[in-house]
Amino acid sequence: MLAKIFDRLRAADTDDEVAAAWIAVDLLRRMYQAPDRGTAHRRLVAFYEWAVEVEVDEVLRLAKTIDTWQDEVLAFFDTRASNAPTESANVKIKSIRRAARGFRNCGNYAARIRLHAGQPRRVPTTTRIRSYSFTTAA
Repeated sequence: MLAKIFDRLRAADTDDEVAAAWIAVDLLRRMYQAPDRGTAHRRLVAFYEWAVEVEVDEVLRLAKTIDTWQDEVLAFFDTRASNAPTESANVKIKSIRRAARGFRNCGNYAARIRLHAGQPRRVPTTTRIRSYSFTTAA
């Protein structure tokens, strides 16, 4: 099944632009799998050289973006920290806002976000005006 997909892709990709994008992604994955910052930097330079050689506009734009953020990308190898959890939370919050089609009240918006995050809602308790008894209701 996968072989058929690749055969169709090769037949449709006459300029090899999709193949170039695929290779670019693979080179960046290899860079992130590097054991240390030095190896990652060497792999990143190889990615830049390959992007210039292949001359595909989208790949060149990706290389320029990565070059702009190179210090931040390589900082991952110093700390092994990622902003993935923050980005995930932002995507969920945006999804909640889209699904609700707007909130009239910021408190309701915050409550919905906490509910989807698995935190209990902070609903104020109401004071009863009259006491309720099961014996008088029957």
